[in-house]
Amino acid sequence: MFSLNYKCNNESLKHHFKELHFITPIENVASILEKGILCHKLAETIKHEDISNPSVQKNRSYKYIPNNSREKYNKKQLILHEYVNLYFNAHNGMMLALKLKKKQLCVLSIDIAVLRKPEAIVSNVNAALNIAQFQSAKKACFSREVMRALKNPFYAYRSQSYSYRTIWKAARQAEALVPKKVASKWIKAIYVPNEKVGEKLSKNLTKDIPIWVHETLFFQKGPLGQLTEAKKDVSIQAQHTAIFGERRASEAKPDFFE
Repeated sequence: MFSLNYKCNNESLKHHFKELHFITPIENVASILEKGILCHKLAETIKHEDISNPSVQKNRSYKYIPNNSREKYNKKQLILHEYVNLYFNAHNGMMLALKLKKKQLCVLSIDIAVLRKPEAIVSNVNAALNIAQFQSAKKACFSREVMRALKNPFYAYRSQSYSYRTIWKAARQAEALVPKKVASKWIKAIYVPNEKVGEKLSKNLTKDIPIWVHETLFFQKGPLGQLTEAKKDVSIQAQHTAIFGERRASEAKPDFFE
């Protein structure tokens, strides 16, 4: 059911997803655009705003991930903290938990092509869980149940049994894991919960990048769990024209799901 299909390839993931997501406080974005997205272990060496749950991070700190990159990394497996963890859908339980902390968050849109890296790994559920399965991103794709969990409205599972609901929520947090760092060149755009946060973020950035207001991604507006498309770009300064794909950012629609 909630598993990885080992007989298909990365093209299958690319067919269903146009981007990956990274949740972070807006205070970290300027540094990320300069240094890239660092894994937890590397991020500990620089000043940054940490929004992670300590108890969850304790589990992730000693969990080794099966991978196909042992030769490149001195023939040893890496722990979760040595991977950058990206979500296939940031509209998940992690976002809902962070919303309660009332932090000013944003979601970085990461080009799905980052999964072409030979050392990239995919998990079918939250990677910290014991039930998690792992496979090279080049070879894996999701089962039908995982796809339903990722693509359907957040609370679509409510009529199901408790055990099913638990696994559904875990599958909603399926991860793409990239060792060490994700370079800033892979960041396509930034999602924010409202214009106020977007304008604050834009003023602190030196690089021109599209910023989209996406209220429901942050559980801010609309039927809870119903994901709608982003509405408005707020990153265009007077002297710049931000580009999203081949169109003006103000005209483009972000690629969320195909």
